Amino acid sequence: MKEYDRMKATLTLFSKLEEGEQSARERGWIPADDLERELGLISNTGVNL
Repeated sequence: MKEYDRMKATLTLFSKLEEGEQSARERGWIPADDLERELGLISNTGVNL
């Protein structure tokens, strides 16, 4: 059962990654700085938190 759950999680991950890549191809990529800012990894001033 553990192997089944792992395989299911892997397939879900790859499916979501494909959705994201398709979206990026259609609507354009987000610059890395914008993504990091959105995730709260850097502040609006560009300083790492």
